[in-house]
Amino acid sequence: ERLPARASGTAVLEVPTAADAMPLLAPAGVRVVHLAREGRPHGSLLVPAVARLAPAPGDLRGPAYAWLAGEAGAVTAARRHLVADRGWPRAAVTFRGYWRAGAAEA
Repeated sequence: ERLPARASGTAVLEVPTAADAMPLLAPAGVRVVHLAREGRPHGSLLVPAVARLAPAPGDLRGPAYAWLAGEAGAVTAARRHLVADRGWPRAAVTFRGYWRAGAAEA
């Protein structure tokens, strides 16, 4: 909602169920995609979506930046795909694993 009007890109949000998808206000050039896990593991839809949607650096029409946040294994896998498989510069990908599936937090 705070992006400049000229922003473009895709926001991919993995949610527990289709009922959890919330409409978001985004500039006309930003597509918002909700992926409903419906009982599948965290990242099981997100990582393939990043692989399917992320362009190679040579296919970009401007500077690229990816911000990945969520379950640690999923965001690490998505970052690995962007950097190792797609050739994105490391500096163009920020990732934050806020929790780890199966691990208790203190």
